[in-house]
Amino acid sequence: MKAVCISLPCYTARIHVDTFLSIQAARDVLIKDGWHVQTQVLTDTATIGTVRDTLVAGFLETDASDMIMIDDDLTFPPDALQRLLAHDVDLVGGIYPFRSDAGGFAYGRLDDSLPDPDTGLLRVAVGLFTQEARDMPDGTRRLFSEDYSFCLRWGDLGGEVYADASLEFGHIGRKEFRRGSLAAYLNLTSAFPATSKDEQ
Repeated sequence: MKAVCISLPCYTARIHVDTFLSIQAARDVLIKDGWHVQTQVLTDTATIGTVRDTLVAGFLETDASDMIMIDDDLTFPPDALQRLLAHDVDLVGGIYPFRSDAGGFAYGRLDDSLPDPDTGLLRVAVGLFTQEARDMPDGTRRLFSEDYSFCLRWGDLGGEVYADASLEFGHIGRKEFRRGSLAAYLNLTSAFPATSKDEQ
């Protein structure tokens, strides 16, 4: 049976109702598609990097082939997780809007060698973690955010980082900010992959 581990870093120990409903609807779609769905939540930890590392350690103790990390303030359509799992790559994320009336998306560098889909909604295959642990030297002494450094390390090992720019998300703050998909925002004709290292 196919197995996936949904992992929620929940710093405040509160998850938004709309995020919960998005996860439940997506979980139902995955179960109908034959997936065994496991869920883990971690709360009240001081740094987001530590939270994510602890969730990865928990995932590696499961029998799941993939982990999907979901922040506690995102909304998405019921098929979003199924679509991320359908991509035949080790690392793919969704691009969600900034929480601001000014607009824009948290996509960083789609036009550079490594896109940064951020880790707010990210699907990672189990083999990526075992390869990074085996082949990656311990540290670079340069300080990066945990999402950027994770993607950078994977790129250094020859892996590719993908973003499914066609997925639509809401990002909850004092209100929910929606902008449609990144593909529509940038008038992209191809939504996946957003870019890859080999195309440079």
